[in-house]
Amino acid sequence: MFKLAPTDATFLFAETPRTPMHIASVQIFDLPAGVSTDQFVAALRKRVQERAPRVPYMTRRLQEDSAGITPPNWVESADIDILQHVHRVDVPAPGGMRELERTIASLHDTPLDRSRPLWDLTVLCGLAGNRVACYNRVHHACVDGMAGQAGIVALMDGTAAQPQPGQPAIPEPSPVNLWHDWAIQEADRLHNWPRMLEGWRRVAVHQSHPDAALNGGGDMAPATPLNRAVGRARTWSTAVLPLPALKRTTRATGTTLNDLLLALCGGAIRSYLQRRGMLPGRDLLAGCPVSLRRPGDRMAGNQVGMMRVGLGTTLDDPLARLQSVHRGSTHAKQLAADMRLLGDAPPLLPGMPMLLRAASLSGGMLASDNSPVPTPFNVVISNVPGPRQALSLLGAPMRTHFPVSIPGHGMGVNITVQSYAGRLFLGITACARAMPDPAELRNDLLAAWTELDTLTMSSAPGRHPRDTAAFPLASTLPKAA
Repeated sequence: MFKLAPTDATFLFAETPRTPMHIASVQIFDLPAGVSTDQFVAALRKRVQERAPRVPYMTRRLQEDSAGITPPNWVESADIDILQHVHRVDVPAPGGMRELERTIASLHDTPLDRSRPLWDLTVLCGLAGNRVACYNRVHHACVDGMAGQAGIVALMDGTAAQPQPGQPAIPEPSPVNLWHDWAIQEADRLHNWPRMLEGWRRVAVHQSHPDAALNGGGDMAPATPLNRAVGRARTWSTAVLPLPALKRTTRATGTTLNDLLLALCGGAIRSYLQRRGMLPGRDLLAGCPVSLRRPGDRMAGNQVGMMRVGLGTTLDDPLARLQSVHRGSTHAKQLAADMRLLGDAPPLLPGMPMLLRAASLSGGMLASDNSPVPTPFNVVISNVPGPRQALSLLGAPMRTHFPVSIPGHGMGVNITVQSYAGRLFLGITACARAMPDPAELRNDLLAAWTELDTLTMSSAPGRHPRDTAAFPLASTLPKAA
């Protein structure tokens, strides 16, 4: 039996029919010659059945407290019904990227069944060019982005040598145990009060720095049409970006890859809202997950924090926007590092699960309201490192690694990128009420990259030719790198 950590448990309590809390990724595979989709699906079910015990979240199910007093446990499931976890779905003709995106969006809006382990894998057939896609979905309570990468890689060819690590077994929680844990942690906080005081001092210094204004200072995010209560339907769009070209741009501008991605998103959202006459007079703010994992840590569960970065949306010049984001991001990273001195989040006290669930349900009641929801961020933007080496599954080369993520009340758009084999795979996951066609924002982002790339090329003679093949049309499937 395993107790959920407080961060993991909050993803369960925040889940409602309008706000499913699962994350996913989409891999497109070239089927080997002579292998039919039926044969691939049958072999994949066998592969998953064999390797599921090596991936902790695949063999755990929830044991919830119906009264909402204590957080849930993970319990080992003696056996899993593979037919309930590995599905087949046919994509409508002609089986291009647009049809795949719409099919994924329709799959992503349904919560996972909590009576079984919180994951599933859907094989999407009918794609053009003798290809299939796998939609890998797992509840965010089980993994963060980094742990999810390890789970996917564990199913690939030649990667099953060692089991994936999980959490140690601990006693079943009770109200008495929870109060005891809380008391121990608070005593530890008192013992470490000099460190905490130093943390608060550093936070105060950073918050008084002029660059704090680049990230919104103490204000909430400005209101936009993207920041309303979400409905149930989802939309999804994708793009592929050339990682080597992006890195050359960061070297030419003295910035980081994260800075560049944030600036491109800022430019894209600026164009998207400006066309509608709805661009605020203040910079939009991004919530950026920050991994707290130590190098080599593949432990299941969430080890992530969040920092807030201004997107420079009031700036027309792309290079000025990039430099503004760079300054704001540097400040945000320093602030996040100092916040760690304040210690870990306290355990969930008795009754907190019930209160958090009620708060999430009350947010869902606003879903028919078109007024903006106050929020610290306008959009969540995440960059997740993925496998560097090319992978294959049952002899089928893996061509893509697109992310699918979580919109929520007040933040109806999520932009996530995952790296894989020298390319960046971008997924825009949105509430259909907030953004009916995220392909429009995707096109704005690609235009922002082309504009910034042109400017940096003109200022740095001898740079690379633009890789136009990195931008597949929405109707076509990405080609091999």
